[in-house]
Amino acid sequence: MHMRERFSLNDLRDAELSEPFSFTKGCRLLKVPSPGIPELNFSSYDFGTMLFDLANDPGQESPLQNAEAEKRMIGLMVGLMKENDAPDEQYVRLGVK
Repeated sequence: MHMRERFSLNDLRDAELSEPFSFTKGCRLLKVPSPGIPELNFSSYDFGTMLFDLANDPGQESPLQNAEAEKRMIGLMVGLMKENDAPDEQYVRLGVK
């Protein structure tokens, strides 16, 4: 399922089985290619890195420019991705592998 509708035949045409995650009890998963969201017509790379101090900037109006904080947050994110069996293509998509 998509969020609000079933997959169409076109959505499933190029689907394939992928290896199981540690929490899927040995069951392989259906990997469905993502067409992206063309109507948004942008890439997350257009925005660059955007870290915010939510305590002092709850409206997220002033991104932080702090290489050390970015490096620490990327390390934390990669750790969570590993704990949750993120597939290799997610590391590549995010530029962290």
